[in-house]
Amino acid sequence: MKLCIISLNEPFYLRYYINDLFIHYKDNIDSIVLVSAKTPAESYQRYISRLHKMYGVKAFLWTATKYLTITMMDMFNCLFYRSKLSRVCDIAKSHGISTSHIKDINNSEFVSYIKRERVDVILSIACPQIFKKELLNAPQWGCINLHGGLIPEYRGVFSSFWVLMENDQFTGVTVHKMNNIIDGGEAYAREKIEIETNETVNSLLHKTTKIGIAVLIDVMSRILSGNEDSLEYDINSGKYRSYPQKKDLIRFLKSGKRFYNKMV
Repeated sequence: MKLCIISLNEPFYLRYYINDLFIHYKDNIDSIVLVSAKTPAESYQRYISRLHKMYGVKAFLWTATKYLTITMMDMFNCLFYRSKLSRVCDIAKSHGISTSHIKDINNSEFVSYIKRERVDVILSIACPQIFKKELLNAPQWGCINLHGGLIPEYRGVFSSFWVLMENDQFTGVTVHKMNNIIDGGEAYAREKIEIETNETVNSLLHKTTKIGIAVLIDVMSRILSGNEDSLEYDINSGKYRSYPQKKDLIRFLKSGKRFYNKMV
């Protein structure tokens, strides 16, 4: 089975866990397509504004500082040690897997590529773009998404924020087939994760990424062996969550919730 992975090239979470996926399926992975956290229609100004509304000034500056620090360490390691493994593209290259960057996953050239190369499955991992009908239908078998939350309860984005906001006892991950309803396809696995005392958005993102990759590996193993059993759920029993707005952030912070354990 030929796989194509579409993923963020982020340096915070996937760097620690995605290597296991590559080890298991490097012979099946045809290519890895990397996208930006900025959507194709967004200007950089609107993108920065969205992040600022989501995080607030302090957490936004802390996240930006972490990003710049990792980037500087990458430059240092590349200069003196000729290696860097802080992003998905670097880890993929260490396995001899080809990578490319694309602005819009729904453009006709990419859809044609998936059809021409007879890719069986597209794996979506932390991809912020919505798959349109042409892309959903392009692979031979279909598209699978690793969702960092429980479906149908937390469809949409930034589940690690919303579960803390709602004082839930559990978060989790869901691996599901993609269709024309966002996070609405049949689910192959749901894994609950207990939310501990003093949990933060950052700590939950680490947990959901780590466990999510493990669950995705298991699901793909089942599918490759011909087991496509899925779970039943009522999509109408859940709610779609969008990016937090300023009022959500204020409520989040006033309730004592945090993005990171320590910001100095």
